[in-house]
Amino acid sequence: MVKELSKEMVTKVIEEDSGAHRYVLERIWYDKQPIVAVITLYPSSSELVITDTTTMLVTNNVYKLGFGGFLSVNLYSKIGFPDSLMILEGRKTFNTHSYEAYSCNFYHHLGYRAIVI
Repeated sequence: MVKELSKEMVTKVIEEDSGAHRYVLERIWYDKQPIVAVITLYPSSSELVITDTTTMLVTNNVYKLGFGGFLSVNLYSKIGFPDSLMILEGRKTFNTHSYEAYSCNFYHHLGYRAIVI
């Protein structure tokens, strides 16, 4: 016997007009369940349809934990931020003042409420 299964997932992106800064990547598959906030160093390469490895792993694990979706927010909003391994190993220097960091208050003002795990 064959059966067809389907699940809708809404993906939203809040970014600067030029696309240089992304503030929120939101993925919701069940809006009746709590939503989790995932905080990373800088935005991934994920878009509305294209998903990178980090976003795929976050999606899979948040779903397995029983949440209805997640908000991906970052300490730095600049897309293309230097690789964190290069920063840790000191192979590349950067000036953090050249990147815009936004506090959690920014997301609160947008009306987001999330459980942080």
